Amino acid sequence: MSFGGEISKGDRMSPREDEVFRFLGAGLMNKQIAYELGIGEATVKALVSAVLRKTGATSRSQAALLAHGIPIEDELARARAATRVERTAAPLRLGLPSAPPAGAEA
Repeated sequence: MSFGGEISKGDRMSPREDEVFRFLGAGLMNKQIAYELGIGEATVKALVSAVLRKTGATSRSQAALLAHGIPIEDELARARAATRVERTAAPLRLGLPSAPPAGAEA
């Protein structure tokens, strides 16, 4: 299985895991998923763990992206590019007086 949601034949999700995967994509919390499916929260937690393992996601957010067909690598690349742009932007000027040069009288 590669990172990014491709599931190998041996790691296919069960129908219940697939339901949980879809609810993760909708942004539901474990308690809400448990209510919708009529199962306990501990069961949902185990199913979420299985979904994360089988999709290669490391968080619920990544699983939600995958549920919408958005490859994680694309989102990581966008986030890294945005961070680089922020780092190269001019420093923010707050309008504070600058410090006097070294050796100057205050």
